Amino acid sequence: MLFGRREPLTFFERVRIAVWPRESWSRSMAYAVMRLRRLGGSPHKVALGAAIGAFMACSPYLGVQMVLAGLLAFMMRASLSAAMIGTLVANPLTIPILSFASFYLGSGLLGVGGEVPVAHLQAGLEEVWNAILAMSPAVWDTLGRVLWPVLVPMSIGFLPVGLIVALATYVVAKRAVEAYRSRRASDIAARLSVDLGIGDFSKASESHDLEQRELIGSHGAVR
Repeated sequence: MLFGRREPLTFFERVRIAVWPRESWSRSMAYAVMRLRRLGGSPHKVALGAAIGAFMACSPYLGVQMVLAGLLAFMMRASLSAAMIGTLVANPLTIPILSFASFYLGSGLLGVGGEVPVAHLQAGLEEVWNAILAMSPAVWDTLGRVLWPVLVPMSIGFLPVGLIVALATYVVAKRAVEAYRSRRASDIAARLSVDLGIGDFSKASESHDLEQRELIGSHGAVR
């Protein structure tokens, strides 16, 4: 393959790059926005897909966010590629903020305390780790019992948080796509006018018309 890698990436290298890119996150996000602007489909379809991806990125269901975003984008006839790009809203820099916001908001909506059960989580994760080492079949029951007090408020709280993030993503994505396509159409029109010599042709046509009028006037004067 032209410009391909001499040595293909291993599975663990791909996972590491997905979690933390080689370049800075700002550069990676800029590249994602560039890819988003160049996607096919209407600006609404692309922006809707990005908004769906951003909405699911706010969910606490790590590991299946892309799957859920793809299913929702398919059901709403949005851009699947834009939905995948939209899930990049969830990254190591934003996940703590989104998680705490979802937890505290969900706890308030449920009317329970908004304090993170740190001691419960530490003891529970140690129990889960011991169950994994022992290869006990009760590991899933233990994991569910440990995460349930945190997962339920986050599952409720991420809905309003995700809607706000999705709305902002839709507005920004749609404007970015429209601006890119408008600028691209102007560039293509300017390039075509230069390549086809439209400006020179119009000037030559005006000069030819002027010569014809002068010739007609001279014939009239001779007569």
